[in-house]
Amino acid sequence: AVRSIASGARLATAALGTRGSGSDSGYGRLLAAVDPAMSKLSHSVLEYKRHIVESKLCYKNTIKRGRARPHVCREGFTWDGGDRCLPGFDRGAECWMPCGKKAGHCPGFCGPDRVCCRRGYSKDAAECKGAVGFI
Repeated sequence: AVRSIASGARLATAALGTRGSGSDSGYGRLLAAVDPAMSKLSHSVLEYKRHIVESKLCYKNTIKRGRARPHVCREGFTWDGGDRCLPGFDRGAECWMPCGKKAGHCPGFCGPDRVCCRRGYSKDAAECKGAVGFI
């Protein structure tokens, strides 16, 4: 990260037309201004890491787990025997967000034979006309 900042500073001062690499150049003045802040940042990060190592507290650690297909679904949903929990046939489900805020066929959430519709919305897709089972 520090190398990236130094490289960016070099490019920025070159774009401004300052020449040279000594302390009188624009690059030298810029680094002289940024160096104390970078030093303080580096010190803070190292101190934080040291505290984590020496601490007796738990810190969040992300663990990647293998994906498992569902076999038990939440209330109102039924397992399709594969990899999805679909809304039960006797009731609707909140589908607007999972279906990308679009009305109509949404087999990824609703299943192959159902559609996502908004109750009483006149601009819904044609397949929503006469739909029942809203939540």
